[in-house]
Amino acid sequence: MVNTIENEDEQKTGPGNEQKEIGALKALWDLFSSMKTAIVLLLVLAAVSIGITIYDARMGDTTGHNFQKPGYLLLLALIAVNLTVCSINRFQQAWRRTFSPSLRADPAQLKKAAASVAVTADGSLDEAAEKVERALRARRYTVTRTQQDKAVAMHATKGRLAIWGPYLTHLSILVIFVGAVFGARTGFDGYMNVAEGEKNSIYSNNKTGKEEKLPFDLGLRKFEIKYDEKRLPVGYKSDLQVYDGDKKVVEKIIDVNSPLTYKGITFFQSSYGLRQMALKVTSPKGQTETVTFNINSDGQNYEVTSLDGSTMPFETVNLDDKKLTIFAHNPNSEMPIAFVPDYVGGDEINASSLPLNPAVFLMVNERFPDYKGLDAWQKVGWLPINKSLTYKGYSITFDHVVQTTGLSIARNPGLPVIYFGFGLLVLGLFFSFYITHKIIRVHISTSGKKINVVAGTGSRADPSSFEKDLARLRSEVEA
Repeated sequence: MVNTIENEDEQKTGPGNEQKEIGALKALWDLFSSMKTAIVLLLVLAAVSIGITIYDARMGDTTGHNFQKPGYLLLLALIAVNLTVCSINRFQQAWRRTFSPSLRADPAQLKKAAASVAVTADGSLDEAAEKVERALRARRYTVTRTQQDKAVAMHATKGRLAIWGPYLTHLSILVIFVGAVFGARTGFDGYMNVAEGEKNSIYSNNKTGKEEKLPFDLGLRKFEIKYDEKRLPVGYKSDLQVYDGDKKVVEKIIDVNSPLTYKGITFFQSSYGLRQMALKVTSPKGQTETVTFNINSDGQNYEVTSLDGSTMPFETVNLDDKKLTIFAHNPNSEMPIAFVPDYVGGDEINASSLPLNPAVFLMVNERFPDYKGLDAWQKVGWLPINKSLTYKGYSITFDHVVQTTGLSIARNPGLPVIYFGFGLLVLGLFFSFYITHKIIRVHISTSGKKINVVAGTGSRADPSSFEKDLARLRSEVEA
C-alpha cells in the first residue's frame, strides 16, 4: 500500500494514546480493544446460545429462563464492554478525520496516489487556488485550504458520514443489547384464556410460574375460526375489548399477525377451546328450559362434564309436570365419546379437531334418580349445533356453545430501545455501504512564472470514481 498522508493520519493515535506505563488496567483495556477478543466472544455467544436452545427443546422448556441466567448475561456484558472499548479507542481518529483533517499535501506522495493529476498553468497562486476550489466545490466537495511554505495546500472531502458507519453499527449493537437485557429483566410473558361474553384479568406468568393480575380487564365478544373448503384453518380471530375500570377503552379484532397492545402489554392470538354448551328443552305445551354442560378441551380432545365438574354429565329439567334428565353419553362408542367438535355424520362422525360444527350424543331418563337402570335411558342420538331432536313430543335443541380464546401476553419495556438500536443499525449500514468517503488533496506551488497544481486521492475509494472530479479540476485550471 502506498504510504499516503491519509494513511499516516489514520495510523496516528493522538496524545490520548501515548505510551503509558504498562499495568493491569492497560492490559485489560488492550484485551477488550482487540478484534480477536470480539471474534472469540461472538463465537462463544453463538455456541452457548445454540446449546441453550437445543437443551431447552429437549427438556420442553419454552420459558427461555436459561437466557436470563447470570452467566449468559455476563457474556452479553463482556461483548458490550468489548464494543464500547473498540469504539472509544477509534472515536478520536474518526472525529479528527471528520472535523480536523490534516491539511498537509506532499506533491511527491500525491503523484503516487491511486488516482492523481498534475497541471501547469499561468497566472498567480491565488488565481490557481480559486480555480481549484471552484472546481472541487462544483463536484460537491467540502474544501479547506491553507498556506504551506509559499504554496497552497487543500483538503477536499465528501461523504464524511461514511466514516461514522462502523461506529453507528457498534453503537446499535450496544443499544440492542441494553434494550434486550432491560426488557428481559423488567418485562414478562404469560398466557391467559378468555371466554365469550366474559371478562378476565388473570394470567399465568411464565417467569414466576404463578397466576397474576393485569391492571385492567380483557373481554371477548366473539371467537371465530376461518376455514377453507377442505376444512383447514386459514385464520383465527378474537373480538377483544379492554375495560379500564368500568369503561371500555379499546376494542379490536385480533388474529395471529395482528395483536392488541394496551399500556405496553401485547396480546397475541395463540389457541382456542370450548367452555360450555347449552341445550334448550321445549315441552309440547311450549314451556322452555335451558340446561348447560361444561366442556373441557385442549384444542384436540373434548370432554363433557356437568356444571359441578362431575364426569357423569347429566342435568334435569321439569316441564309440564314431567321430569326429564338429559345425559351426554354415547353407549354405542367403545370409548365414552359423547361430544365431537366437527360433526359430519355417517361412519366418520367427526371431520376435524376444529369446533366448526359441534355435536353431542344425548340420552334421556324420565325416572332418574329413582330408577337408574340402563333400560330407563332412551337414546336420542347425535344432536349438532343449531339442530333439534324430538323425544316424546319434547324438542331438544343444541342452542349454542361458549368458545374461548387462548392469548399469549407479553410486556417488553425494552422494545422501543431495541427498535431505536435497529434504526441505528440500518443507518450505520447505509453510511458504510451506500456512502463513499472521498478525499482529494491538492498542492499548488509556483515554479518561475508557472503554477504547478498536483492533486491526488487520499481515501480508499475506487480510483475510477475520481475520474470526473479530477477531469473537472484539470479543465478548470487549464481554462
